[in-house]
Amino acid sequence: MTALEVTEARRRLINASNSGQWRTVLSVATEAPNLLTCANVDVLWRVAEAYAKTDQINRTRDAYVYLLTNCADPAERLGTLQKALELLPEQQVADLLRFERKTGDKPDDFSSIRDEVARRRVQRASTDPKQTVSADDLAVVERLAENRTEAGNALLLGWYN
Repeated sequence: MTALEVTEARRRLINASNSGQWRTVLSVATEAPNLLTCANVDVLWRVAEAYAKTDQINRTRDAYVYLLTNCADPAERLGTLQKALELLPEQQVADLLRFERKTGDKPDDFSSIRDEVARRRVQRASTDPKQTVSADDLAVVERLAENRTEAGNALLLGWYN
C-alpha cells in the first residue's frame, strides 16, 4: 500500500510540475517526504524548481545542497549544478561548486559549470562598460574559443574587448 501511495504521489508531483503548478508540487512533496531521496533525483529537481518559481531561492539552494551532499551519481550531481545555474544567483552557484567530489571511485567534473560561470561574467561585462572581468575568466573564455568550432566564444571576447 505504501509503494502505491508513493507512486501516486510521484505521479501527482510530476503532473503538477509539468503544468507549472508550483504550489501543488510543494504541497505533494510535503505530504510525501519519502519521495525526497536520491532514488528520486528528478523529483528533487522539480521541488527545487518549484521553490525557485515561488520565490524561495534559499529553499532552492537547500534542495541542491541536499542533492550534492547525499547523492553519489556524478551525472546527477552535474545535472544538479546545471539546473542550479538556471535558477540561482551566480554567487549561490559558486557556493555549490564547493561540493565537488574530486576523489573516490566516481569523482565529479564540474569544470563545465565553472566555464559557464566565467562565460556569463564576460558576457555581462561585454554589455556594460563599467564592468570588468578577471584575467582568469578571460583565460577560460579564450580557452573555450580556441577549443571549439563555433564562433560564439570568440565573438564574446571580441565584444568584451
